[in-house]
Amino acid sequence: MNTALTASRTGGKLAPAASRARIPARRAVVSVRASQQKRPDYIPNRIDDPNYVRIFDTTLRDGEQSPGATLTSKEKLDIAKQLSKLGVDIIEAGFPIASPDDFEAVRAIAMEVGNDVQEDGYVPVICGLSRTKFADLERAWDAVRHAKRPR
Repeated sequence: MNTALTASRTGGKLAPAASRARIPARRAVVSVRASQQKRPDYIPNRIDDPNYVRIFDTTLRDGEQSPGATLTSKEKLDIAKQLSKLGVDIIEAGFPIASPDDFEAVRAIAMEVGNDVQEDGYVPVICGLSRTKFADLERAWDAVRHAKRPR
């Protein structure tokens, strides 16, 4: 309850806690039925199921933006495998033009994780960050093109 409103109703003094109106807290109930429903087909810029939340994970690229945080290609591949196991829809694997190592990490993720089709047909989209420069776009495509669903 608004303390100022309570004080004005009691002549400037706060009413005892017992006499203040209590508003019950509302709790959101979320029902998760992932195992019961089929994941919608991946169609860029479209999700037919209004209840579906598409997960776009940038851990492999943004994670290295923190001071002192660097990942080896193997660590990135291991993390990408875990993201895939979690069912992440889109994995932004890196910034391929940033370095030869980043290019190789994105390419390895595209080749391995981006082609590991699960029993239900799920395979994550693998993408690479790029500026709009032609050389950047080509480098990003060269890295992700090996995936079943490159972006």
